[in-house]
Amino acid sequence: MSSKEAGPSPGWRFALLADPFPLIMSAKLCLHAFHLSDQVNIAEPRAKVEFQIIREDSKEVNALYEFTDPRLVHWRFSQGEICWVAKAEDEIVSYVWAALKKERVEELCKAIELQEGEIYLYDAFTLEEWRGKALYPAILSRQLEYFKNEGFVRALIFTVEGNIASRRGILRAGFYHFQTIEITKILNFALYNYSEKMPTNEVDVTFVPWKTPPDIH
Repeated sequence: MSSKEAGPSPGWRFALLADPFPLIMSAKLCLHAFHLSDQVNIAEPRAKVEFQIIREDSKEVNALYEFTDPRLVHWRFSQGEICWVAKAEDEIVSYVWAALKKERVEELCKAIELQEGEIYLYDAFTLEEWRGKALYPAILSRQLEYFKNEGFVRALIFTVEGNIASRRGILRAGFYHFQTIEITKILNFALYNYSEKMPTNEVDVTFVPWKTPPDIH
């Protein structure tokens, strides 16, 4: 497998990875896309919350430390990433990050390298007591509206096949499932299986090797 994959055809691929961890794993990852030339339908939550965008210079940055290592939070912001949150009584109850360059896809032991006009939405979380209130699709649809207005052309988001709640929220926000990638990994050896794309003319996703920056290990 080459170090950079642009447009992998369906079928199996073998890779020798630099990082042996996790030692053993398997996963099926569903790839979803939304073309921002399409109409965005804003999903409304079933709870009273306020939505907010947190950037590197926002005073609310410290609130993210409750969920994510501060070193990782600051590294993400240094890469130009943005975090959307839903707040209730001034407390964060749900969030989704947005990457604009390159970001790790943990389930594949690789990184996605975004092309011009692409945005990658990832690391979504909702507090347990706030789940089932449609906060996830509400945040996603607002992200789509924002990036559409900013002139982006395609949004991408992935989830493991078995996470039915996540898949349901992604579809409700307007995304569609276009490909599945299966990985089986033992130590540094990984076997990937790429499904057919649906539709077959969907633009390919570019994956590259990922190495965690030394200051956020």
